Amino acid sequence: MRIALDYFPEPLAFENQTAVVLALENKTVFRRVVNAFLEDCADEVLTFSQEWKPFAFSKQGLYIANLLQPDADTKKLMNHVASAMEQTLNTDLAEPLALVRQDLLQLGDALTARFDYDVAYQDDLEAAAVVKLLQFRLRREESTAAERLARFLILTSRYLKVRIFAISNLYLYFESEEVSRLLHTLSLHQIRILDLECQAPACVDVRAKLYVLDRDLCTLDNSVSP
Repeated sequence: MRIALDYFPEPLAFENQTAVVLALENKTVFRRVVNAFLEDCADEVLTFSQEWKPFAFSKQGLYIANLLQPDADTKKLMNHVASAMEQTLNTDLAEPLALVRQDLLQLGDALTARFDYDVAYQDDLEAAAVVKLLQFRLRREESTAAERLARFLILTSRYLKVRIFAISNLYLYFESEEVSRLLHTLSLHQIRILDLECQAPACVDVRAKLYVLDRDLCTLDNSVSP
C-alpha cells in the first residue's frame, strides 16, 4: 500500500510494515492534513493506492480522532456485529434459538394472562429480536486504552471492511512499549495504520516506517529500529 502526499517526491510505502508514521513538523502542513481527515476530505490531500490502483479513503478508510475513546460511538460497528450474530443464530445455532423462542413465547403468554389489557405480542420472533434483547456492546471493563484501541481496530476492520486507519499522535498518548504491543497485535490481523505526528518520535517500532517533513519542508524517509 502507498500514500502520495505533496512535499514527498515518492509515495509513502508500507512495504512489510504495519504502520506508516508521518511526522509533519511544519505545523501548517500538520493542521492541513489533520483537518482534511476531520472534514472527511482526505482524498483531496492524499492519494491512497494498493498494487498501484488508487482507492478512496472516504469509502475504504477510517480516521479515528479520539485514540483514548475510539469506541465512544459504535452504532455503525455494532449494527454490523449484530447482523453477523443474527446470521450465526439462524445457521449454526438454530436449535438453541428455537428453544429460546419457545421460552419467550411461554413468558409472553404468562405475562399477558396477568393483565386485563387487550394486547397481543410478536409470536414470530426473529433472530434480530433475540440479539437486540441481549444488548451486546463492546467490552470495556479491565481494559487499558491501548487494548481498547486494538480491539476497536480489529473489529472495525473485520466487520466494516476498513482497508486502512488514520490516527494522530500515537506516540504522544502511548509509551513506546505500548505502541510496540499494539502494532504487534495489529500485524497479526494484517491491519494498516497511518499515524500523523506533529513531531518525529525518538524511535519507532520495527513494524513502522518513519517519514519526516521538517519545519523547512525538507523530507526524510527513514525506518528507525527501537
